[in-house]
Amino acid sequence: MRVLIVDDHPLYRDGVRAFLSEIDPQAVALEAGSLAQARATFAQEPVFDLVLLDLALPDMTPSQALSVEALGEVFSLFKPARVVVVSGHEDDALIRQAVQAGADGYVTKSTDPAVAAQALRLVLAGGVYLP
Repeated sequence: MRVLIVDDHPLYRDGVRAFLSEIDPQAVALEAGSLAQARATFAQEPVFDLVLLDLALPDMTPSQALSVEALGEVFSLFKPARVVVVSGHEDDALIRQAVQAGADGYVTKSTDPAVAAQALRLVLAGGVYLP
C-alpha cells in the first residue's frame, strides 16, 4: 500500500505513519506538510493507493476548506487514489460536503485507532466511510 499523508503537523504525520505500518507492514508512506508539497509529490509520484488529507493546511484558502466546488478540485488532484479526509473538524455539514465533493471517506482525529483502521480498509476495498 502506498500512502500520501498530507498534514501540516510533523508529529501527527509520524504517528499516522506508525499507525499505517500496523495496518500494513509493507506500507510505504510519503508526507507533505502543505497542499503545494502534496501537489509536487503527486506530480512526481502519482501512484498512490490512498491519500490522507487534512482540510486545514497553511496554504489552503478558507473557500478550499469549506466550498464543495473547491474541495472537488482538491480531491481531483489526487485521483485515482482513494482520498480520505482526516480532520479535527467534526461538523456534520463539512463531512457531507467533503463526501459530496469526492472524498472517499472522512475520519476525525478523535476516532479510535481500531475504528480508523477499519475505515481505511473499507475505503481501500472501494467503500466509503463516514463517522
